[in-house]
Amino acid sequence: GENREPGLTDSLFETVKLSEIIRSSIAPNVDVLTVGKKTPEPATVLDSKRLKQLIDKLKDRYDHIILDTAPYGIISDSASLLRLVDGIVVVSRFNTTTKRELSFTVDGLRHLNADILGFVFNAFNPEKSTDYYTKRSMWRQDRLG
Repeated sequence: GENREPGLTDSLFETVKLSEIIRSSIAPNVDVLTVGKKTPEPATVLDSKRLKQLIDKLKDRYDHIILDTAPYGIISDSASLLRLVDGIVVVSRFNTTTKRELSFTVDGLRHLNADILGFVFNAFNPEKSTDYYTKRSMWRQDRLG
């Protein structure tokens, strides 16, 4: 729900100050920095020395920095960020991401020696799960009242 401009690209390639693009979020002690203007070649942004300098500057201000990127398996531009991050959390959407897609992503990241910290499966719906334990625990809850 945030406006994308001004944002990261505006700070990297124009005279917009960092203080003008960092916004508070609804979560306490969490700030947001949006992407900014679209660029014709996103890979040039991700590979830029300016981006590394910006991230280094932000590391002095924040305990944790989370970069939300395009999916690795679909757009390989995000692979260039591996040299800038301490680890990766793979996000997958329940009942949308296929096992094949997830396996492709994990294999590709491992091939690049990425440090996978964990996985997040969002939009989980236990009623649509085919997992034995989920069905069994739901049955037990019904039976035990």
